[in-house]
Amino acid sequence: MKIPSFNLGKKYKMSDVESWIKEGKYGSFFHFHSSLGFGKQRSDYGRLKQQIDQVPVFGFNSGRYDINLIKSDLFAIIGTDNIKSVIKNPSCMCIATSKMKMLDISNYVPAGTSYDDYLTTYLGECKCDDKIRCVCGLS
Repeated sequence: MKIPSFNLGKKYKMSDVESWIKEGKYGSFFHFHSSLGFGKQRSDYGRLKQQIDQVPVFGFNSGRYDINLIKSDLFAIIGTDNIKSVIKNPSCMCIATSKMKMLDISNYVPAGTSYDDYLTTYLGECKCDDKIRCVCGLS
């Protein structure tokens, strides 16, 4: 591993990298890592950082109804230049931008699973009075 302008015989710790970031030599850990030379190997940290920065927004059976209902308002707010979508049959499985990813959970559970079954199976027993706005187990 080649670290520009650093002694290769020494092992650097995360505290070293953090001090370089504070000094202004690097903008972030990802900037530091991209400056390292690994020959022809390529770093996936840029993609990883983009995935971490995306906020997931989950909906149940939202690909057929909810997304189509709010689509015009949603695209007006987030713009249409950086949208990626996955469409399966007539429904949207995923709509993603650089800051958010909307997923339809009904595509990832067994066919015929109701919303109540989903809440009970994957989030435990729901104690909310309002099943539509249930947030049990999400904290």
